[in-house]
Amino acid sequence: MPEDSQNSKPNGAAQPSPEELIARMDALLAKGREAMDRVDQFYTETGLVQGIGAKTLLGDEVPEEDRVIFARLLTELEIMEQRIAQIETAITPVARVSVSARAVGNRYRI
Repeated sequence: MPEDSQNSKPNGAAQPSPEELIARMDALLAKGREAMDRVDQFYTETGLVQGIGAKTLLGDEVPEEDRVIFARLLTELEIMEQRIAQIETAITPVARVSVSARAVGNRYRI
């Protein structure tokens, strides 16, 4: 029986059908919702809110000298995260045009 060339991979394993892909995606989304529900439950049980660490470090309970240091460290952390994102985009290699495509392009330019 001949194999369908569109539904086969080079190693012979069949690609999943669109229905199977949709079922897998639904299962993955359900797992994500369950994980977020667990995170929300954890935050509710512990009383944590996003940014509570920074608020605590910059609060009135901390001495003024320490607050200045913590403010600088938090600012540096934000700048560092932005800089890492910039470096990652700069490191991403540019897709080069293949030799055959350049040869065809050069032939038509002549």
